[in-house]
Parts: sequence; structure tokens; C-alpha cells
Amino acid sequence: MPGKVNEGLWERAKASAKKSHPDWDDKNPRLWKVISAVYKKMGGKFSKQVEKSMGAIDLALAVTPSFIEDPRLWVGA
Repeated sequence: MPGKVNEGLWERAKASAKKSHPDWDDKNPRLWKVISAVYKKMGGKFSKQVEKSMGAIDLALAVTPSFIEDPRLWVGA
């Protein structure tokens, strides 16, 4: 998230989240939610625009069925 966060803190949060969830890739929105939560717990701050975007992601994740995350259930997998 260049220019919008404390880069050093963001990288530490990202490393921590990836260590906790090694099976999640960078395309998984839940990984970014975890990274954001870890970043905030480390004292990181987001701009209002980023906070608004994260709210939209939260809503999308809340209404997305969890089976979509399991690639074994994808059509054609």
C-alpha cells in the first residue's frame, strides 16, 4: 500500500499475517483483512479514504459464502 501507510510497519504486519496463514495467497481478500488488522494493532493508521474502502471490503466478505474460498469446490477445479 505504497504512500498510504507506514511502509516498515505494513511489511512487518504482512509478514506476520502470511506466517499465520501460509496457505492464503495475495489474491485472497481475507489475507488483506488480517494484514490490516495486524497493522492497526501495531499502531498503524489509515487515511479516511482507505478506511472507507476497507469498509466496502468488510461488507463484501460478510455476504460472500465461505465455500467460495475452498478451491476444491470451484467448478472445473
